[in-house]
Amino acid sequence: MDTALADGDFVCNTLGMPLVLEGKEELLQQVRIRLQARRGGFPYDPSLGSRLFRLEKQGDPAQRQREALEYVQEALSPMHQIDLQHVALTETGVQVGVSTDFGESAVEIPLWEPEEGGDADGDAIV
Repeated sequence: MDTALADGDFVCNTLGMPLVLEGKEELLQQVRIRLQARRGGFPYDPSLGSRLFRLEKQGDPAQRQREALEYVQEALSPMHQIDLQHVALTETGVQVGVSTDFGESAVEIPLWEPEEGGDADGDAIV
């Protein structure tokens, strides 16, 4: 059981009480936290987080894909209750697909501002 978070704050219901997440939504929030937090930025657990913030928006597509996959695998390796299904570079960041006992889902991790009139790379890697 976990409390829902959005934009760095608790999500509350209409009565002002924090929303509680369970099951699939709880796991997806944990995936988002691990991928969005900067690895080494949490003093109580320096291994928490990812190095996705290091990923360059431009450059060799094959190299960017390898790095994205490495960073995602590293960040999610402690989560034994999920299986990584895909990693895809997008115009604004990385899309990560996972499989859980509750089914498959994808989360989008924003890393960059969208470019005017640009297309997403959409290159899937696993």
